Amino acid sequence: MASGLTGLSRALDRTDQPGKALEEDKGARKLYLQALTRDPDSMDLTAENADSLIELASLYQQLGATMPAREALREGEAALAVVTRRFPNTHTFIDLQAEAARLEMLLH
Repeated sequence: MASGLTGLSRALDRTDQPGKALEEDKGARKLYLQALTRDPDSMDLTAENADSLIELASLYQQLGATMPAREALREGEAALAVVTRRFPNTHTFIDLQAEAARLEMLLH
């Protein structure tokens, strides 16, 4: 369910509706946190969590909310670091690292 909300958030973001996208991603965040509480060692959940956090950072950045964007980005980068240590050559994670680096430049 959480990944579906993240997907919906991305779709709304691509149609220039960052406010609506943010609300969907906030819903996804709650579900990811619940799932990670039950299964904190899941690499799949950790990867999806990182993706959701980086999307959240992007949405906050678009809306001019710098501090929440930086916080979400910091958390997303930490989750991403966990999965990239285990799976260093995965294209999805490489793409997420590039997006995180792009956001980092925009936020500083």
